[in-house]
Amino acid sequence: METMTEEQTMNLDIGCGGNLIDAPENPTIRGNINIDINKPKKGFHIENFIQCNAEMLPFRDDTFDSVSMYDVIEHLDSPGIAMKEIARILKPNGIAEIGTPNALWIPKIVRAAFKGIYAIWPNHVVTWGGPELKQLCERVGLEVYVEYSNYPKTPIPIHYQILVWLCPFRVLKNQQLIAKARKP
Repeated sequence: METMTEEQTMNLDIGCGGNLIDAPENPTIRGNINIDINKPKKGFHIENFIQCNAEMLPFRDDTFDSVSMYDVIEHLDSPGIAMKEIARILKPNGIAEIGTPNALWIPKIVRAAFKGIYAIWPNHVVTWGGPELKQLCERVGLEVYVEYSNYPKTPIPIHYQILVWLCPFRVLKNQQLIAKARKP
């Protein structure tokens, strides 16, 4: 592991892709310290990797300038504990970015209406809407605003695109929520 100098920004990526499911040939690594509950697949190397649980982070208080956690919070049994840990390890004025699939994406709602059941992915413990994600961040003392976006490089079927285009509500138009939170 490389030695950090006083001037370097400390960035932690939680859920950095230990299993590299989505893009094994080109993983997105956002931190200079990277953690995941899974070890990287054999043959893949992630710089400064630590295998650990997001709900029990092995770092001192006020260590990181930024923390990113994309597509992790929906898998956690105790997301509140993970968010408390993130708030604990962030430096004052540090920024956390938490990304998760939008529970209120209109194609997901329409699909549920036709199927008669709102099924989340089998490995998701919970789904998040913008207000719930914002409330979770605020509950641990972070100042937050929620953005809506789409996953890059993810093709959206044309019938979903039409449905999204027809929808008048901004919160229903995007696949992903991103909470940007600052530790006061």
